[in-house]
Amino acid sequence: MKRLVSIAIVFAAAATIHAADPFAGTWKLNAAKSKDANLPKEVIAIATEKGDQLELTVKGTEADGSSFTERSTVSVKGGVVKYLEGGPPAGMTATIKVVDAMTREQTMTREGKVVGTSRLVLSKDGKTITQTGDFVDPQGKPLKFLRVYEKQ
Repeated sequence: MKRLVSIAIVFAAAATIHAADPFAGTWKLNAAKSKDANLPKEVIAIATEKGDQLELTVKGTEADGSSFTERSTVSVKGGVVKYLEGGPPAGMTATIKVVDAMTREQTMTREGKVVGTSRLVLSKDGKTITQTGDFVDPQGKPLKFLRVYEKQ
């Protein structure tokens, strides 16, 4: 669940636009500006345009020191995120909605039931993504977070 919140939400959502858009590129988690009980030590995400899809490669280190890699694709118009490597637990789906040029929303479902939402807002200067979210973990515990990612 930790990785699901940190990666699938932020960068699948961020990657739903064309490469010329400021959401595309390389982004790094700024842990000092983030507030999240499940914050990884490090996250680097690279969004790359592949035709009408965007591919996202995310690598990082969890708080316990274990590493992770995740790859996914999504239509530049939004829609269901397709995981190529890593990804959420079985039965979970991520869907992206393009709100406007600077805002993306993601909905996570588990076996058809909404278990979380996230909103990403790109700063006017295009250098920072601020993500806020509300989720419910598999045990029913609510999880709220704020994460800040900076363009590299």
